[in-house]
Amino acid sequence: DVFVRVPDSDGGWRAIRPWGTYWMDMRTRKVVASIVRNDDPDADVVVCSFGIGVEDYGVPRSVLLDNGRDYKAKDVFNKQCEEVIDSLANNLQIDTVYAIPYNAKAKPIERTFDTFEQQFGKLQPTYAGSNAKVRPESLHDLDIMEYPTLDEFIAMHDQYVYEIYNESPH
Repeated sequence: DVFVRVPDSDGGWRAIRPWGTYWMDMRTRKVVASIVRNDDPDADVVVCSFGIGVEDYGVPRSVLLDNGRDYKAKDVFNKQCEEVIDSLANNLQIDTVYAIPYNAKAKPIERTFDTFEQQFGKLQPTYAGSNAKVRPESLHDLDIMEYPTLDEFIAMHDQYVYEIYNESPH
């Protein structure tokens, strides 16, 4: 819920809300991998971020997944898809569980996202809130050049997630 600036096609800047894809260890609540980017989520970023987590922490025995299209791609974690023999989950022998659709309580990472917003997002001058009703008035007074670039935001985000959030007791 934070705006950043990215180059537009005319040599100027435009405001966007970056999108994050995360993997969290359920026992420790530690974020083991994340990717923040300009594009909408898709299976490629799911696999890439999963690979980062596996590279650093090893292959998990099981994963709890969201019900989004990006997590249900046939070549990613869909073990029920018989025609895809070499899905990632089958190859790595990972048990997959999908969260109950439209039920935030079934996805513990949703609580983590609220913590991120309270401890990090709301402190950013370009915090926009989840909708126009909660958008701070001060955001309207900012010039786009006062917005962090996507790269600057990613650096701040990673510092918060990996050096502050992950190091805090849970």
